[in-house]
Amino acid sequence: MNVAVRSEAWRPHARAGQERTSLAPTAWRLLRLAILGAAAALTLVVLAWQAQGNNAYNMDLKVEYVRALALRDGADLYAPVDSLVDRYLPVHGEPFVHASPHPPALAAVFVPATFVPYPTLC
Repeated sequence: MNVAVRSEAWRPHARAGQERTSLAPTAWRLLRLAILGAAAALTLVVLAWQAQGNNAYNMDLKVEYVRALALRDGADLYAPVDSLVDRYLPVHGEPFVHASPHPPALAAVFVPATFVPYPTLC
């Protein structure tokens, strides 16, 4: 089998005497790195935005923090998270009307964190 004949069969875009122009492998590598860098930068911007201001109160840490405060006060650990947040935190964030799905031992682990104010902890 002639290799030249086979390679022509796999290039339907090639016309008589014309080659398809494409980017060099180095250019493709740079393009992929640029896209990856842009995605990483966007991720960092979103994470920084979520960690500032009142958005810090929307994080999952809030649930364990208020449950640990409830454990310290002897309150119900299985109360809806919204009622615990209303009781212990100045900013409420997104509504979460269910009880925490985490085990009570996790609230005990977070008790030492309750001696630090929540905004400082975030």
